[in-house]
Amino acid sequence: MRSAVKRAEYYSAYRRFDTETRLVNKGGLKPERQKRPGLSAGEKAIMVFFIALAGAVCVGVILVTAYAASIQHGINMAAERTADIRDEIAELNIRLKRDASVEIVEQRALYELGMVYPSDGQLVYLREAEPPVREFAQYIKENAYRIW
Repeated sequence: MRSAVKRAEYYSAYRRFDTETRLVNKGGLKPERQKRPGLSAGEKAIMVFFIALAGAVCVGVILVTAYAASIQHGINMAAERTADIRDEIAELNIRLKRDASVEIVEQRALYELGMVYPSDGQLVYLREAEPPVREFAQYIKENAYRIW
């Protein structure tokens, strides 16, 4: 209770001396201008500049993000095409191994194309000691369409 009494005494003493003092303008001195509580024109210009700068930074971030998204889309499409091509290559390798076996080639040559095994007189042997008389490629070209 004692603190409440002291507080009441303090406030009553404070109110008693709380008077507004006004200076009397003697001698032609200009009275001081009172500042308004708002912002000055320069402060407003600086604030507008920084708000515009922040907006430009935000727009830049959005544009960079959109560009990165388009690049990522291109990467994803390229990865998808690469996966499709790898699958096709694997399928072609399987078909190649299946169709290029000696038995398959021999059957197609004999039955579908009508080829026959060469006779002993039609065989050509190449040896390292004896160089061929002519170029082998030229020999094949000349004899490719010759009927025996």
